[in-house]
Amino acid sequence: MKVEELGPKKFAFLGGGIIAGVFIERLLNARVTEPGHVVATDINKERLEVLRSQHHIRVLESNIEGARQGDIVFLAVPPGAVQAVVTEIAPVLRDG
Repeated sequence: MKVEELGPKKFAFLGGGIIAGVFIERLLNARVTEPGHVVATDINKERLEVLRSQHHIRVLESNIEGARQGDIVFLAVPPGAVQAVVTEIAPVLRDG
């Protein structure tokens, strides 16, 4: 998929650690999207505040709400948390 094909998609990052921060920074710097179309979730409220202040994105504490808001959802959680997060968000994921 080419960047141009993405259109005005909303990106959700479930897990707001360093890797998610780098992806968010690169997406914004490349002008693939704008801060208002990016949301991040994390269990660490301090990390969410860092992402909000650095990138001016929306942050949430709820993975379900984050997944619901994203057209493209990135799982950026530790490997041991993947199954639990997928199980948690499965009911709100949609095709496409």
